[in-house]
Amino acid sequence: MNLVLGKGINNIKGSSRTWQYNMWYNMLKRCYANNIGDPSYVGCEVSEAFLTFSNFKYWLDIIGKPPEGWCLDKDLLGNGRLYSDSTCCFLPSIINLIFKKHICSNTGLLPGVSQQPGSGRFKAKRSMYGKTVCLGTYGTQEEAYQAYVVATENYVHELAEEYKELLASNVYEALKSYTI
Repeated sequence: MNLVLGKGINNIKGSSRTWQYNMWYNMLKRCYANNIGDPSYVGCEVSEAFLTFSNFKYWLDIIGKPPEGWCLDKDLLGNGRLYSDSTCCFLPSIINLIFKKHICSNTGLLPGVSQQPGSGRFKAKRSMYGKTVCLGTYGTQEEAYQAYVVATENYVHELAEEYKELLASNVYEALKSYTI
């Protein structure tokens, strides 16, 4: 047995060159390595079962190898802090990025909202299909945020339909019923 990043147990000899091991190692790294470069993983953990590589690999064997460019996600089915067999799924990166927790500057503004200098008005924006889309300007931060919420929920539902044939049924259902 080999201890990995002080937490994980690699109990399968010769596994370190497999895609399953790489996925497991990267999951551990996000949770237990120094995440100065990406503070959105601070406080994240791996379940007791997933700390053992053979358990994680067994879960992968059941789920199957994800399509190229898909990501291991813990946010959609879980609380965004725990990697486990009940909270993890695979998502296309375009969907996974929606759930990434962005650490914003100390503006005190709600997600998706910026204040227009000098006007006192608030702009709502959302990244969709790789482009930032302006959703309008509003008199209050709350109105701008509501536009962001509606756009985000609609975008998630739209992507669920686009990827429906490739998604696990529970993942599709979670995306279709997603609300902020």
